[in-house]
Amino acid sequence: MIRVEKVSFAYNADSDSPVQALREVDLEIERGQFVVIVGHNGSGKSTLAKHFNALLIPTEGNVFVENMNTRDEKHIWDIRQKVGMVFQNPDNQLVATVVEDDIAFGPENVGVPPEEIQRRVDEAMRIMGISHVRDKAPHMLSGGQKQRVAIAGILAMQSNYIIMDEPTSLLDPVGREEVMESIRKLRREGISVILITHFMHEAIEADMVVVMDEGRIVMKGTPREVFGRAEEIRALSLDVPLVTQMAMRLNDMGVDIPRNVLSVEELIEHLC
Repeated sequence: MIRVEKVSFAYNADSDSPVQALREVDLEIERGQFVVIVGHNGSGKSTLAKHFNALLIPTEGNVFVENMNTRDEKHIWDIRQKVGMVFQNPDNQLVATVVEDDIAFGPENVGVPPEEIQRRVDEAMRIMGISHVRDKAPHMLSGGQKQRVAIAGILAMQSNYIIMDEPTSLLDPVGREEVMESIRKLRREGISVILITHFMHEAIEADMVVVMDEGRIVMKGTPREVFGRAEEIRALSLDVPLVTQMAMRLNDMGVDIPRNVLSVEELIEHLC
């Protein structure tokens, strides 16, 4: 698992004006879990995510990736192979002129034998459903397809954990659904996904939702537990999923349905 123990972090920690981004954060993420981290801008969610693969090192506390401390420099490359990261803009992550070559880029740079690289690339494209674009130029793909290529590149590194830092924020609804379907496929493969998002409906399928505010984890639990505390969520300048808002309004009007409904299907079942 990834284990975060009493982690605090300040940007420019050695300067006269440090910026405190994390404050005594504790968190455990198990293999195979789908974890969604939400919070308003500046809450610390991206800073926390960058600690998972040692892009940032805690000012205080420790982060362990499968019992390897990110502070230990001899483990850095092992940790970064186990924990991959997909960023917001897919165009910033693609380095080759052909999809297949882009996915192979990581394994090639760590000296994986050619036969093994080809096997990994084929498997990653199969999982992501992009085998049909293997010979195309990445810049000719849709936003959702580009993100799937980026995810496939991480799969080719045989990562056990994939961090996605707002990967759908620049995509249209079709692209967002493509990325969410990719997450579902990763879960079926037993890969942990840590998703940072502003879209609350993307958190509905998570095993755990983590809510951050001012560098702290202020709420944590299943989607039903977290979004059932709508007043507290709104106090943090966040929303609950639209279908949950509808269920709450109906409940306030006297309709006998739960306030923590999470899906349209569930709402219909209660109403009918």
